[in-house]
Amino acid sequence: RWDQTVETASKMLLEKHCNPHVRLKDESV
Repeated sequence: RWDQTVETASKMLLEKHCNPHVRLKDESV
């Protein structure tokens, strides 16, 4: 479902925003 994809993507963005370690890990890869 489209709205489910948007929900998952927005949740990932929120997790990256709230958890800098996740963002740093993604950038190092």
